[in-house]
Amino acid sequence: MGDVKGVQLDYVLSEDAPSEEIDLFRYTDGSTADQGKGNKFRTIILEDVKGKTVTIGIGSPTTEFDDFLAKSQKVLDTVKWAGT
Repeated sequence: MGDVKGVQLDYVLSEDAPSEEIDLFRYTDGSTADQGKGNKFRTIILEDVKGKTVTIGIGSPTTEFDDFLAKSQKVLDTVKWAGT
């Protein structure tokens, strides 16, 4: 992705967690990204994409995550950040 810098975080909320879901983070518009029991979520935070921060979230049931991630990665690999 060129000179774009970022961070990648993975979260898993186990089936025996005391809460049904957890909030992962809050967007600037006030909405939240959350995750339910038995799910895995990957957050990719890219800094300075045309002066903005871009957040990409990928999530699915934990047992299906690796297959889903492989399909998602094919899409992410096609993203071009023009002007960065």
